[in-house]
Amino acid sequence: MQRLRLKADGRIVEIRDGREFPLVPVTPVDRDASASEVRQLRLRNRLTQEQTSGATQILGVAQRISDVSRQVSTAAQEQAQGSKEILKAVTSMNSMTQQVADATVEQKKGGDMVVKAMETIANVARVTRPGKYLKTHYNEGSKAIYQGVSQILNGTPAKNVLPSIESKLKRLLR
Repeated sequence: MQRLRLKADGRIVEIRDGREFPLVPVTPVDRDASASEVRQLRLRNRLTQEQTSGATQILGVAQRISDVSRQVSTAAQEQAQGSKEILKAVTSMNSMTQQVADATVEQKKGGDMVVKAMETIANVARVTRPGKYLKTHYNEGSKAIYQGVSQILNGTPAKNVLPSIESKLKRLLR
């Protein structure tokens, strides 16, 4: 395989056994002409390098613009996701607020019912303790009263239960 080298002065040499051999004998006229051609090649090469450098700079700027654009796009997507999460949280808080408002109405109704029950209890005639009259028959009398109240609470009309309780208590008082 033949190895060739281009020298700075424009000559082409072959390399054999580590030594250089010119492919074409160079004459002094040729040497000047080739030096001038080499200078022209170098000048053209510099222009090309400058153009390449400008193109490289343009490509670098375009790459940076692309990177910034990608970052802006990513940030916009993250912001949109965050906005969706905020909207979801606000909707949830609105729902909870409505539930609290509904519960407050229910609590007010319950409070009104308690007030009515307390007024009813306040108007009930006071009864003395049966022990004062039943004395030794206190347990039997309390049992008769308790059973009668249970029957009324379970739906038996009071007009059917009260006469039975009255008769039991009267028997105990004799």
